[in-house]
Amino acid sequence: MGEWLELAKGANTAVPSPVVRVSLASSLPAHAVDLFTLELTGERRVRDDGDLVFYNQRRSADGCLWQVDDQRVRIELGDLADDVETVVVAAGLDDGWTGTFTDDAGLRVRVEVAGESAWDGPGTGAGAAWAASHRVVAGGGERCMVLVELYRRGGGWKVRAVSQGWEAGTAALLTEHGVRVEQAPTPVRPAPPELRTRPAAPLPPTLPLPPAPPEVPRRPVARPAEPIAPTRPYAPSPWGAGGGVDPSDAPTEIVASPTGAWPAWPRQPAATPGAGSADRPSPVARRSSGWDGARARGGDDSDDTNGAGEAGGDGSGGWRGWAGASRLLHVRPVARVARRAPLDLLAMDPYDFEQLVANLFTGMGYTTQRTGRSGDGGVDVEVRSDDPLASGLIVISVKRLKRTVAAHYVRELAGTVHDRDAIKGILVTTSGFGPSSWEFAAKNRLELVDGERLRAWLAEYLDLDAI
Repeated sequence: MGEWLELAKGANTAVPSPVVRVSLASSLPAHAVDLFTLELTGERRVRDDGDLVFYNQRRSADGCLWQVDDQRVRIELGDLADDVETVVVAAGLDDGWTGTFTDDAGLRVRVEVAGESAWDGPGTGAGAAWAASHRVVAGGGERCMVLVELYRRGGGWKVRAVSQGWEAGTAALLTEHGVRVEQAPTPVRPAPPELRTRPAAPLPPTLPLPPAPPEVPRRPVARPAEPIAPTRPYAPSPWGAGGGVDPSDAPTEIVASPTGAWPAWPRQPAATPGAGSADRPSPVARRSSGWDGARARGGDDSDDTNGAGEAGGDGSGGWRGWAGASRLLHVRPVARVARRAPLDLLAMDPYDFEQLVANLFTGMGYTTQRTGRSGDGGVDVEVRSDDPLASGLIVISVKRLKRTVAAHYVRELAGTVHDRDAIKGILVTTSGFGPSSWEFAAKNRLELVDGERLRAWLAEYLDLDAI
């Protein structure tokens, strides 16, 4: 026969199993009540923030606490470290709910023996049918209450019904047990200065406007057209047909850019007749000997002190001001647009980080779907693959961590892949994995994406720089 106990406030009893499940029942609307579980030392304080589990951090750092959904938490008492003396299970009202726990007439907590996994019912060994229940009664305006606590006693564990809380809410619970709570300061607006106004002076009476004179129609006056100045004839071009010169060798005039991208380059004056004309090479000779490119790119043109059309000072007989030496443009470099600051993945909200991973796989061409906050079994994103060779469901778990991902997360994802009949499981993290995790994933239809690979994918598919 099983043992079913009803605990009054302050009563306690022994726990016969090293693994228990604590369930919360409430009459308030869904998501109005949040569940919190803390591992405490003998000083009744957490060792660090990893000793807390709630809806946004479902696993403790040591893996002994696992919040399965919004109303159930699995506790492995036998695997807790020796310095953990107490496990506190509490409930807090959401900030969007304005009432108190006195409004919750059906608030009840139940502690029972857990099975092999979080989804199983009670086990089959000794004490499998054991359960202890407690009806929580608020004493006043509490917005956060400790439901039960499990504590060490005589080499085993016991459970005590507490039913005590704080009117200040969840922040008071966490602060008292050593959890850092970041709260935005409430801005205080200065009182506006007192303004003294004078009574408005009475306005003078408005005088009526005189009537407008009648409009007299006017005839348009035609003005004589101004004479057009005669067009000046164009001067004969020496670069046309019959001039003996190729038109493509005409000097080029470059005007200044409105934005200053290149300088003005004035046209060179024509050569003076008889001044070194015997030494000027023909256009055909210049192109065949490479004179155009040498003069346009050469550094010895800076020594030219003669007038345009005279031979160069280097004695090479090259001419200045011709097409080959005047078509080189110098464009100022345009400054590149400053890149946006890289995305800090560890500073993101966990819910936003899960959405970022969903967007990443959407950018890869998959059909993605976010899972709900409750009952997800550790799955954050679901992907539907339409590949004809491997079509089906892919489950993705997201871990935003600084340290190496523990191996039990990998094993839990393998169990979820089997339970959901998925073709593959993907574990995405901002940190890395140990050798045992890589070895286990290779044998169990799992793919591990560490922080380095994640940042490379974000840059390739979403054009995001991440740190």
